[in-house]
Amino acid sequence: EIPAYIRLADVVTASTPELAYQVSKLNKNVVVIPNGLPFDVGQFGKSGDKTSGTSVVYVAGASHRNDSRMMGENAFGNALTLAGYEEKHPEWVEMKKYFPKALYKGAKPAKSYMSLYDGHKIAVAPLVEDRFNICKSNLKVLEAGAKGLPIICSPTLPYLNLVDKDVVLFAESPSDWTYLHDKLIKDPVFYRDYAEKLASHVREHYNIDKFNKLRQQVFDSF
Repeated sequence: EIPAYIRLADVVTASTPELAYQVSKLNKNVVVIPNGLPFDVGQFGKSGDKTSGTSVVYVAGASHRNDSRMMGENAFGNALTLAGYEEKHPEWVEMKKYFPKALYKGAKPAKSYMSLYDGHKIAVAPLVEDRFNICKSNLKVLEAGAKGLPIICSPTLPYLNLVDKDVVLFAESPSDWTYLHDKLIKDPVFYRDYAEKLASHVREHYNIDKFNKLRQQVFDSF
């Protein structure tokens, strides 16, 4: 059904150029409007607590089991929290077997989900590079920046892009994830540099008000 609706649409908005390219095979009228956040409003402000929880948080859904494995078996030991946990979901059951020392936070509703980052110093976003994943948006980068946290990502789209590449840390192997975590924890200057760069960067480039104006222009064109 979705391809049929795309073909019928007068215009389609896509959050990334890669997704727009795939959509253009069905409908040439595609406009790229990146994801944005209302920074410093409500839950989207910087975290005032980076110490009450584990040093690392991975905010994820059940579909990210294979992505999580890229960090290596039992990554970060008991320094990792996996947030979004659903106790009875079979994918989460398997993920818990893979990370037995990690702590787990249950899922939150949309109006408070950003609180999952509170209490932590570092965000992570592992991602398997495949045709589906490279069409995703860099929302995890925006979320980490909103909370004032540095983020370690897999070196693939949507995270490895020309706009964000200098403010995101990239890990290619399990040893990279560990090394970057340790450096961020042990080197306060390095930590502050990447936390502050990312926080400023997302506020400059991904403010939702700017993108809503683009959406309005699209609507007004009809």
